[in-house]
Amino acid sequence: MSKEVQTIVTILDQQYEEIVVGTRSLTERYISASMEIYKKTGIKSVIAAVSIRRY
Repeated sequence: MSKEVQTIVTILDQQYEEIVVGTRSLTERYISASMEIYKKTGIKSVIAAVSIRRY
């Protein structure tokens, strides 16, 4: 692999990692906000499924 290609792959990998971290943060905030809303209705849990895959 040429040095230029390796640099591009490294940059893309770093950007991907930033997206994954951001996605996890959004997921945590969504679940927290959902729980706050549902607590007001008397519901004690919220079912959520989140999948993060690395290709």
